[in-house]
Amino acid sequence: MLAAAGQDQVIWLYDLVFDDPPKKLGCHVQTVLDLAFRPDGRRLVASAGDALKTWDLDEIADSYVVPEASRPTLREIAIDPQGRFVAACGYESRVWLWEAKGQRLVRSIDIAEKEKNEDLRTISFSPDGTMMAFGCASGLILVVNPETGATIGRFPGHQKGVRAVRFDPGGGRFFSVGDDGTLRAWDLATGRNQVLARVSSPIWSLAVDPRGRRLSIGETQAQRKQEQAVRVWDLATLREDHRLRGHTGPISSLAYSADGTRLASASYDGTIRVWDVEARRLACGPLKGHRGIVKDVAFTPDGHRLASGGADATIRIWSMAEGQDLLVIRGHTKDVTSLDFSTDGRALVSTGLDGQVRHW
Repeated sequence: MLAAAGQDQVIWLYDLVFDDPPKKLGCHVQTVLDLAFRPDGRRLVASAGDALKTWDLDEIADSYVVPEASRPTLREIAIDPQGRFVAACGYESRVWLWEAKGQRLVRSIDIAEKEKNEDLRTISFSPDGTMMAFGCASGLILVVNPETGATIGRFPGHQKGVRAVRFDPGGGRFFSVGDDGTLRAWDLATGRNQVLARVSSPIWSLAVDPRGRRLSIGETQAQRKQEQAVRVWDLATLREDHRLRGHTGPISSLAYSADGTRLASASYDGTIRVWDVEARRLACGPLKGHRGIVKDVAFTPDGHRLASGGADATIRIWSMAEGQDLLVIRGHTKDVTSLDFSTDGRALVSTGLDGQVRHW
């Protein structure tokens, strides 16, 4: 981060990581003579004449307006592939949609009007943005039209809560995992599902290669310090192909790069590992920096950087070339549970247990 000011009495803040347009912090009544960041990087002090002013950089991020009653409940966010909407869901039967660029609340979809009161665990857009899927605590999956909120399909089958839903880039189907320990493939036209895996522990993470070649899930064995594997399926055959080993805690999140060549895994062991998909080996990491559980990971569209959110309430931006963190973002006051980059990679949206949805 770089701060600059001069005789125009304005302070500008430049993001050296994402090369975004500078942010205007405000105006002084006199020429700004000096600037300094506090050692923790969270505050900027400006001197103008005989006055000092301190800026809290945690408050510079734009926030999506979330109705007060819903703030403690948000769990996951997603940006639609067309870059129009940011959607969020959580522990109540409602989904919120905002304009991705203007942060204006467009609509909320009340699932209770369609079903019984449902806690929503996960949300996902189809590749063309015409469908949005929700996974519910009861085991039900709902697919709706994000433009109208109209129900496209109901998909019962999981015996416990659904943890993740992801669409097949090839169209016609989607995949889901849940607390019942199953991985399922669903036919959108018929509503039928095929169980691809059944394990003794919950499955919390699921990722589908954007090229439509592979699918991955993460193990969550209960024993501490037990090796946990990322299990990879071939989407052409729907058979398990191989496993990637290294984590020593339950795997909480998985994400493929846009070109499908890298797969990032986050874990309760406090590390992130980035795998070379073709070579089936570790490409980067383990990346260490978060204090405690790493809750979510997301690649920039060009795959050069990775964002991670953790139980320490921070977001970290990692360089894939150097394997180092470039930036630590603070602002959330509780666990950061979900992250997603805008389609152009110039903005990052996050949510957490503090109920805030932030635009960085």
